[in-house]
Amino acid sequence: MTKLEILEVAKNLFFKAMLHNHHKLKEIHDSETFLFKNCLQTTKLSNKTVGTITIYYNKIPVWWMSCCGFCKKEALPFLIEARTKAYETGEFIGGHGVSELRHANLIYLNMVKPKHDFSCFDGVEIIEEYTNDCFLNDLFPFAYFKYCGMSLLNENN
Repeated sequence: MTKLEILEVAKNLFFKAMLHNHHKLKEIHDSETFLFKNCLQTTKLSNKTVGTITIYYNKIPVWWMSCCGFCKKEALPFLIEARTKAYETGEFIGGHGVSELRHANLIYLNMVKPKHDFSCFDGVEIIEEYTNDCFLNDLFPFAYFKYCGMSLLNENN
């Protein structure tokens, strides 16, 4: 398989796994050659989360993503909704939610560079209280996650 073919299968596996109860799933095999592994760490002592996702091809890591942040309990359903919408469409926006989503007085923003690039990306997602075109509290959002990821394949594969 070429690098592009490997990354395309890996991206499809990523979406399949994330739609399958993404916050609880530990690993999924797409075939004997591809494996998705999710290592998510949470604690009952806070609302903070850290984690990594690694996708393997023939037991060799070919793609990796890391994420850390927090989400207040009352914003968690909205966060899951924003992420699920992106996963259902198969649109890769840093492996997180849609670019923007509003619900009642909350706004979800996902800012990633470069957009739609599965092979290398860096971004942040936030949920803030929003009313009359103003953010009410920039210093204390309801959710904040920093993430990055990349292909582990050489450019010439």
